[in-house]
Amino acid sequence: MGHTQLDRLLAQLRFGQAELTIGRQRINWGMDLTWNPNDIFNTFSYLNLEYPERPGTDAVNLKFYTGSLSFVEAVFQPQKDIDSSAYGFRYKATKGSTDLQLIFTNMATHYVAGGGFTAGLGQVALRSEFSYFHSHVSEQKNGVVGTLSTDRPFANSGFFQFGMLFNSFGSSNVNSPFSFIEPQVQNPMTLSRGKINVMAAISGTIQTLFTPSLAILANPRDGSAVIIPSISYSASNDLTLGLTTMLLTGKHSSEYPNTGQLAYLKMQWNF
Repeated sequence: MGHTQLDRLLAQLRFGQAELTIGRQRINWGMDLTWNPNDIFNTFSYLNLEYPERPGTDAVNLKFYTGSLSFVEAVFQPQKDIDSSAYGFRYKATKGSTDLQLIFTNMATHYVAGGGFTAGLGQVALRSEFSYFHSHVSEQKNGVVGTLSTDRPFANSGFFQFGMLFNSFGSSNVNSPFSFIEPQVQNPMTLSRGKINVMAAISGTIQTLFTPSLAILANPRDGSAVIIPSISYSASNDLTLGLTTMLLTGKHSSEYPNTGQLAYLKMQWNF
């Protein structure tokens, strides 16, 4: 039995300082490493273990480079219903050791204005994204989603990361079920089910073959957390084995309820 999925099919044209891409593509507007309220066209869940590379988007993307490290980008994502189609604009530039961006988009239910930055402070990186969502549909509400995080590499391929998320669309009392099977979020307003999340992660390499890591996502308001220890083994230049577990600690009505645990074994062959 076999399964084949066509993941990317696109046409790309370059003329002068402009670049036009039409078809299935990865439009990644995120700057934070965990949550991305700026990523309107390619929203991604940190808990999606099956697909660490972000999914593609069927869209038309036009970039115009205003300098060697700056550009203006326009994206149109068509749907069968024109009212469900989305479009947006982004300006991104680099000033010294800081990357900056501004976004303006129209989703199916909301207008969005936001921005983000990544700043290098020696070996420490500081990252932030925020988006304001203004509803143009009567049954939807307005709100803000924002992140602030920092990360730092260490010797021997070590890496530490800490971040916080505020989501005004979240609830103080989460009653919706948690899904191991479909953790993919639908849009940046659903990056968390609670209003506040924090995360910490650390990873390293042992003798160039083993890479253990530990990540914790927690909701400080209800005391729940998901603990994600993992380890990968480089069996050869082309073959990697990995084991990841997800341990939930919360009560039934919390964001990360202890309704089950997950162990995920993965074999990856690159060719």
